[in-house]
Amino acid sequence: MGPAVNSLGSYLRMPYGCGEQNMINFAPAVVIKRYLRLTNRLTPELDSKATHYMEIGYQRELGYQRYNGGYAAFGDRSSAGSTCLTMFVIRVYAQAIDMMYIDQDSLAKSVCWLMQQQRGDGSFIEPGHCSHLSCGRAVDKDMTLTAYGLITLVEVRKHLDIVTTCSFGSVSLSRSIYRAQTYLETRSQKETNDYLHAMTAYALALAKSSKAKRLLRKLRSTAIVDGEWRYWTCLSSYCRQNRKCLTSAGTVEATAYALLAHLHVDRLIDVLPIRNWLLSQMNGRGGYRSTQDTVVAFMALAESALFSSDNINLNISLTTSNSHHNFSVTKDNKLLVQQYEIDAFDSVSVESSGEGSVIFQATVNYHVPEIAPDESFDLTATSRSKLMMQNAININFQPDEIDSDPFFDKSSSLPTVSTNTVEYDDNALELEVCLRWRPVDIESGMALIEISMLSGFKADRAVMGDLLDFNDIDLRRYETEGRKLILYFDQIVRSHSTCFNVSMVRTHCVAGVQPGYVKAYSYYNPEFSTMISYMPPATVANSLDSCELPEERTQGESGANELEQTVEQTPSNNEEILDAL
Repeated sequence: MGPAVNSLGSYLRMPYGCGEQNMINFAPAVVIKRYLRLTNRLTPELDSKATHYMEIGYQRELGYQRYNGGYAAFGDRSSAGSTCLTMFVIRVYAQAIDMMYIDQDSLAKSVCWLMQQQRGDGSFIEPGHCSHLSCGRAVDKDMTLTAYGLITLVEVRKHLDIVTTCSFGSVSLSRSIYRAQTYLETRSQKETNDYLHAMTAYALALAKSSKAKRLLRKLRSTAIVDGEWRYWTCLSSYCRQNRKCLTSAGTVEATAYALLAHLHVDRLIDVLPIRNWLLSQMNGRGGYRSTQDTVVAFMALAESALFSSDNINLNISLTTSNSHHNFSVTKDNKLLVQQYEIDAFDSVSVESSGEGSVIFQATVNYHVPEIAPDESFDLTATSRSKLMMQNAININFQPDEIDSDPFFDKSSSLPTVSTNTVEYDDNALELEVCLRWRPVDIESGMALIEISMLSGFKADRAVMGDLLDFNDIDLRRYETEGRKLILYFDQIVRSHSTCFNVSMVRTHCVAGVQPGYVKAYSYYNPEFSTMISYMPPATVANSLDSCELPEERTQGESGANELEQTVEQTPSNNEEILDAL
């Protein structure tokens, strides 16, 4: 758990401007603080840091709670509450309730709303958007949602009354759990998807169902074995053909649920190869690919760490062609991440001696973007100068007017008057972006578009509100981060292209204006991404001598949309390129 503890608050370099993404710092802080408390390693410094992220995350998350108690990605701006997001939030609140203040009335209201989404057969419905629980169309979404619901209800039952009073009457948590458990026990026999098997096995194990061991045996028979690693993935044909699921967020999540299921049915003999595969997929900041897989993986790793031996005394020797470094890992510093920087193209030799196990990870940072071909999105971006003025004057004399005019000389030719003036403003540009989702058997879910502005330009915030009111494109939020614009869409569909224009204004005259970048990706499955570059109009790229900025643009702008969150920073060129990636 060392990387997770040391990287608290910076697991992902991804936006988190909606109700589910806000949990990326809140939920791991809860998991890590619980782990440190159980292992008696919670120092005052770590306690303060974890509590800070928990309190900020909780207050922010309350802003996404709807009037009826449910949660949605964009709160009351969303068309309906989301069952899966509400389950996620309730589950984390239940885990945090003994470590921080959680409003019991607000929590009970959310549980009551959740109860209303349960059918008579025990399954749950989804009135809103739920992207992060599906692993392609091959997964039974009713079963996935019900398994997630059972996990949530078992967690929250520890902290709420068995019978909860709601506005529509009293509801029994135990009765709701029993119905969900029965539904899963009946339906799980017919399913073949590993992701669903892993989640269902964990849910049934939490509920103390006798069917959990049978499902786990079936799951072990379908594991992918890679040397000393064992993991599970989705059965999406698109993923198999493109090998995207081999390291996808869905694969991490499925394997984490499988690890949790093994722990809860006491199959500790199978834990090590599963845990080691999860550790091998961790990024350089201690997180994974998206919100949900990071949170579930942390939960699994934290629980597995409780079964690990505390005896560790290791010496690790690292040798390169021109340097040497020794690491020492003991019981006292096992949560400390020790780092040593080497040349990117250097060869490395590692030797270890002593007792225990550690994670040895190599992280490579790239400062130059490499735009590789990808078929996840059809994506185009074209920039043009804004039309500033267009005048057209046409004078047409009608024959009857000519005949009746005594002063008109009919021997002369008819006069022709035509004026057509077009002027463009090179200090104000428009970028037309069009995109379409390509995969057939998996949906995009929430999609983000990141647009890196051209050198010397920034997004024109004064007109961004118009995009939010344009209902045809499903845009739910935007935010700026330096000179990068981030757009949140409910989803990008395959049936037609989604097109929109983004306005940008010049703030500085920059010689040699460089290309900008547009990146489109599925937030919950970020391996589905496409990035392209776009060029400035020729007049902007070549006529820097005529660059004259209006005075008001050099003095800043006001009137940002109330939904916008702006991070004030001026990145270097390399940082801009990294942000675009």
